[in-house]
Amino acid sequence: MPRVLPITNFTLFSGGLPGRGRSSQRALQTTTNATTIRDYTAGDALSRIHWRSSAHFNKLMVKEFDLDPAVDAWVILDLHDTVQVCQGEHSTEEYGVTIAATIATYFLRQDLSVGMIVNGQQREFLSLDRGDRQIERVLELLAVVTSGPGPDLKEALALDALHFGRNTLAIVITPSNSRDWHEGLRHLQRRGVKVAVVGLNAASFEGGPQDEDTLALLEGAGIPIARIKCGESIALALESSHETRYALR
Repeated sequence: MPRVLPITNFTLFSGGLPGRGRSSQRALQTTTNATTIRDYTAGDALSRIHWRSSAHFNKLMVKEFDLDPAVDAWVILDLHDTVQVCQGEHSTEEYGVTIAATIATYFLRQDLSVGMIVNGQQREFLSLDRGDRQIERVLELLAVVTSGPGPDLKEALALDALHFGRNTLAIVITPSNSRDWHEGLRHLQRRGVKVAVVGLNAASFEGGPQDEDTLALLEGAGIPIARIKCGESIALALESSHETRYALR
């Protein structure tokens, strides 16, 4: 079975979705039910500032909101063989599988409905579901997937675009440094899908010179990006703060 790393939040979405059950989950967009007031942190939208509390405490305070349990999360793992490097434990394939297992399990433990798409040896599609049984299905799928010449990421995003609605998160995990698939992701973003990317730095796995950071183009379009290099702590990278992330509006 793939490794599942213990993470307490997923930082590409501000407020994090802290792992204490449905009552403490936080929204990715403003809902009608504010549940807590907390200190302002860098990256919070100004529209979330609670001015009365800020005046009372003499510091900026922001509102937290309940996470809508109807939000669906899709994890898209790019295992196309043309973008994978190295083999074994320190390969982009192994890192990608671990990241997919970790993120999917984290969301499922927050009682979100999670689906998974893998483009590797062939296209693998796991329908949306929630709960412990879905965790088992996710791990069983990731235990057998391998890289291969199936649909590339551009094709995969086009094939599955209809599955993603406005109340959807779509997290792409890829070592691809190509720009070919960027438009597909921006198309989802324009439709109201909350998209994010976990980018594996392929050059760091090979020990070669740094490639052009094409993910910066997506970041400039407001898409949250987490970059992970070979040898870095995956859990820390997923939990650490990033300049671009989804904030409540």
